[in-house]
This record gives sequence, C-alpha cells and structure tokens, in this order.
Amino acid sequence: MRRLVPVLFGLTVLAVAVNVYWWFSMPSLEPLPVVATDRMTPRIRELIQTATAEVMRQDHSAVAWGDLGAVYFVHSMMPEAVACFRNAEVLDPVDYRWPYLLGICLLNTDREESLDCYRRSAQRCGQKAHVQLRLAEALIDRSELEEAAMQVESVLSYAPSNPRVQFAKARLLLAQGDLEQAKSWAIRSAAAAPDKRTPHLLVAQLCRRTRDTAGETRALKALEKIADDFTAWEDPDTAALYPLRQDGTARLARAEDLAKSGQTASLKETLSEIATGSDGAAATSQLAWILDQEGNFRESEGLLRQQLLRFPKDERLHFQFGVVCFLQERNPEAEAAFRRVVELKPDFVDAWYNLGLTFVKLNKPSDARDAFAVAVRLSPSKAVIRISLAELLLAEGKEEEACEHLEAAIKVAPMEQEARDMLARIKAGQK
Repeated sequence: MRRLVPVLFGLTVLAVAVNVYWWFSMPSLEPLPVVATDRMTPRIRELIQTATAEVMRQDHSAVAWGDLGAVYFVHSMMPEAVACFRNAEVLDPVDYRWPYLLGICLLNTDREESLDCYRRSAQRCGQKAHVQLRLAEALIDRSELEEAAMQVESVLSYAPSNPRVQFAKARLLLAQGDLEQAKSWAIRSAAAAPDKRTPHLLVAQLCRRTRDTAGETRALKALEKIADDFTAWEDPDTAALYPLRQDGTARLARAEDLAKSGQTASLKETLSEIATGSDGAAATSQLAWILDQEGNFRESEGLLRQQLLRFPKDERLHFQFGVVCFLQERNPEAEAAFRRVVELKPDFVDAWYNLGLTFVKLNKPSDARDAFAVAVRLSPSKAVIRISLAELLLAEGKEEEACEHLEAAIKVAPMEQEARDMLARIKAGQK
C-alpha cells in the first residue's frame, strides 16, 4: 500500500494536469446565436432548434456549428450564420468551406474580412474553381491585379474551358489595358455560357471600344434573347445548402412560372392562397406589386397593412408599402417605410435606391445623394443607380465624380443611352 499510494497520487496529478491543459487549450468560440422563432414557420423553427440542440450536445464539433450556420445562411440570417461559420473554422482550420461560406456572408458588410476569408479558403480548397475564382473576382474588383492573375492562371491550368475563368481572364486583361486579348477571352466565355448576361455585356463593351461594329451588333442581339436579370455562376457549395430552405419556396416557384407565362389571374389566385398561410409575407409582397401595376393602390395598401400586423419585421412588406406610398405621392410615408426597410435589412439595395428617389421628391438632395451612394456600394453593377447619383453630383458641380459613375454605368450596360447622352453633354461643356 505504501508503494501504491504515490502511484495513485501521481496518476491523479497527471489527470488533473491533462484536464487543466485541455481546458486552457480549448479554442475560444463566439456565443451560440439566439433568435426569436415565434413568428417563423414551424419547419424553419424545427430546423433551427434541431441544429442548435446538436451544437449544444457537441459544442466543439465543427460540423455541428457548420450545419447550424447553413440553416441560418439559407434563410438570410447572416449575422447568426457568421458566428456559426467562424466557430466552425476555429474548430476545423483545414476545411475550406467554413471560411468560404463566411466570406460570402460578410460580402456586403465587411469586404476586407470577406477577402481574407476567400484567401484562406483558396489556400485550402485544392482544385475547386468556384472557390479560387471568388477570390480572383474580389481581387479584380479591388484592382489587386497581380494576385488576381495568379488565381486566374491557377484555374486555367486545370479548367481552361470553364466560362467563369475565361470571363475573369477577360476582365483581368481589360484592367491591364489589353483590349484585343480581353475581347478574345470574353467571346470564348460568352460562347461557353450563352445564358449568362455578363460575358455578352463585356463583349459588347469591348467591341465598341475596339470599333468592332459587327461584333457589338452580334453581342447586343445575343443579349436580347437573355432575360434582363442577373444570372449567377454555378456554386456547388451554396447550391448544396439551398435544399434546407423551408419558407414556401416551391409554391412561390409555381407563382413565378405563372408570372412568366402571363397568367395574371391564376397568379393572383395562387399568391392569395399563399398569403393566408405562414409563408405569406413573400407572396403578399408579390401580390401587392401586381396590384400596384394595375393601379389598385387601395387594395394593395389594405393587404399590406393587414400582413404587417402578422409580420411587423418583414422588410419585403415594408418595402412594398413604401412603393405604394411613393406611387401615390405620399412621400413622407414612403420615406418612413424605406427607412424601416434599411433598418431591418441594411443591404437591401432597392430600398436604398427608392429612399434616394423619395428624397429627390422631398427636395432633400444631399440625403438622396447619400442613399444612392450606399446603393452603388452595395450593387456597383446597377447602371440606373449610378445615373441617378451622377445627376445629383452634376447638380452639385462635381463633374469629375459624375463622369466616373456614368462611365462605370456604360461599362456594365453598353446599351444605356441616357448615360451616354449625359456623359457627352458633360464632355462637350468641358471643351
């Protein structure tokens, strides 16, 4: 026993030391996000509660944190998703997905950190073109061309026929001033991705700048066959998350099909049915928009007021209410509605733009300029916003800044005649 006591004591000390070391070496994690789920649909509430319970059961599991982040991500709860993906990366600093998804979440709120996230994910992802190209595109946007070129060449080495990398190569060459080579790569990208607008827009722009009238005509004709909407590049990592969506997406997709086919009566009936359920906010917004187009403002406003009692924090309903007020020249009410939207969702581009338009009607040009500037920062490729901002800058005598925005608008929308005419008038006045 005399010999056994020191051994047992030593084992006890060792066990305590191991536990103390384990405790102090544990990574520091952000707190578990807490959200109010009482107004959510039962299925979304269940998804959040189940994923949260799994994190509480395995609080040092990167997968558990990542799964909870994915649920928040697909339902646009970005601050909560950010906390989850940060913790997942701390717990598993090898998996590229956590910094990649974190970077996407931070894109509209912290571009510096978003870029750092893309860098980390690109270092870990191996030959995953969409991950490396996210980084390359962000670098091109910031004119960090040397690092961008390294990413583009890396992807070209194993995926030379990828239209997204061909488009990135064209943008890179354009930024470097090589218009002919940029045009060649843009044409290849447009041929490989005939359903994407951006490559065709770039081809049209480059053909115009290189005085290739026939090429510009072909590009503009191709654009006429593509829906006037943004089409994102394929992303398998985000696509893998979207089956988690539980907010009436399937029924709303049916409504979208009816809208595209012009079946307005059936569309209104379908949206009315959805609006009565727990997924009613999105459907109500669409239905109110249709009623506004028909001039049925009273019916639209009544529907929106009723649904805002059910969903007082739904930014889509507040936005459409602002539209109804704006169309009826009730500008102070429109201002209040759009302000509420950007409080609820600070990255709502159209709300910032409409708030700017409302300020113009209220004769508040400096407020309008600030609102348009936020909208441009959030969505630099929307030509109409840049044109509106340029008009205000021009009125303030800031011709150089106005020209910069008009030139940027023409780059993303070569057919935008208003921007061309305004830019020509400014240039003529400077002579």
